[in-house]
Amino acid sequence: MFSLNPVGTRIIELLQQQQSHASLVGQVSREFNISEAVVEADVLEFLSVLRQQQLLNEPATRQPSQGGGGV
Repeated sequence: MFSLNPVGTRIIELLQQQQSHASLVGQVSREFNISEAVVEADVLEFLSVLRQQQLLNEPATRQPSQGGGGV
């Protein structure tokens, strides 16, 4: 079983909308009043956990990069 808090739920929603990585980080930062630096680190960690649990379907070319590429 996998459960999400409101921020995790919102990240999933934005991923489903195929938001760019930068857009996703900016939107979560604004909506939850969290600094972009914190959101950036949390999103990368969250995506890593989703991949490890095989809960994220994405083409190899869409994996985020440190340079703020698309999620």
